[in-house]
Amino acid sequence: MRFAAFGVLTLTAAIAVIVFGGQSSITAQTITRDQYHAQAGPCACPDDHKADGRRCGHDSAYCRCGGLEPLCYPGDDQGQRQSNRRGHCGHAC
Repeated sequence: MRFAAFGVLTLTAAIAVIVFGGQSSITAQTITRDQYHAQAGPCACPDDHKADGRRCGHDSAYCRCGGLEPLCYPGDDQGQRQSNRRGHCGHAC
């Protein structure tokens, strides 16, 4: 059982390195807006726009808990993400 859990963690880390181009400065959780757009699509931040032109808002990765957390606003990388998220999304994770 212990080996299976280790294998899953190792595989997850390997996937994160592949997805993000092997750049060590990027973690599996935090990613810039431009990196998110290149890898996952248009809705990194609440003020981005969907393909149909509507604002992403609460559908953005920034407003979803867990997974990738794009740096959308000043201070997000300095520990202000929770207060920024409350202001832009109406909740904090």
